Amino acid sequence: MIPTTLLYPLYGQSDFIPDFHEASSLADVLDMVFAERAPWDTRNIYQRDELEMYYETSDHTTEQAPLDIPLLDLLTRKDFVLRGGQCAFVVLPRGKQYKNEWIQRIVGR
Repeated sequence: MIPTTLLYPLYGQSDFIPDFHEASSLADVLDMVFAERAPWDTRNIYQRDELEMYYETSDHTTEQAPLDIPLLDLLTRKDFVLRGGQCAFVVLPRGKQYKNEWIQRIVGR
């Protein structure tokens, strides 16, 4: 079991999953978290089937995470970074405009 944080930067929100099982996929977690519409999603853009997830790599870039593989497969990648024994994933709606909005928020800080 790995503690995992899901970050929703377009809203400044997050979810903490204290016991993400290594055999579960990211898709499994999204199914659980987005079984119902998130109350903070005022634009209704976080639709379960339209989400992408990203993780930080060891060279401080981001990589899109495949949703259909077990977490253990991600944890064993050379470039995957654990911070303080935890996983963190950025969750974004699919589409270039949302990625650009996220990047603009980072750059604008």
